[in-house]
Amino acid sequence: MTDKKFEQFCSLYFQAEKKLKKIETVIGRLAIPPLNEFRYAGCHIARYLSGEEESNISDAERHCKRAIYDSMEIGISYYLDEIGNFREDYKLIPITDVVNGYVEDCQKIREIQNFISSYNRHQLENSWEVVQANFDVLEKINDKLEAARPELNKKILNWRRNIAIGLGCFVVTVISILIAM
Repeated sequence: MTDKKFEQFCSLYFQAEKKLKKIETVIGRLAIPPLNEFRYAGCHIARYLSGEEESNISDAERHCKRAIYDSMEIGISYYLDEIGNFREDYKLIPITDVVNGYVEDCQKIREIQNFISSYNRHQLENSWEVVQANFDVLEKINDKLEAARPELNKKILNWRRNIAIGLGCFVVTVISILIAM
């Protein structure tokens, strides 16, 4: 058993556990696919520690990476849905004066969507860290958008009030013209 390989596994294992807890908190329920990968990692490391094949530690690392990947993928899907809901809720009002960097955030979101639609889920060795970074970016963007909701809701109320006042003025004007005839 090489200490370096085992340390590397432990690091990945703790990262995977942390990501599982994070996703459970974010989405409000247990995410089964990463939990299964986490369980498989435990099985492989137990086999490795019991003296079975040396390859079990590599398999355990791979399952940890997959658990991290699956957790972050679930989180990315969740945040993309939340951001989509935000866009739908505020599609009628200007956002850029309330949310600094909104246009740049939309570009980042589009890049992440393009990445997600183009990656190969069966070759995760090169993309699990990118998916983790994309999750972090979307989490920050979503937090910023959620923090802007109260101000944007005020804008919607003002917009609705102005429409109601404008319509009221129009109706009064039309009625005045009809009475004057």
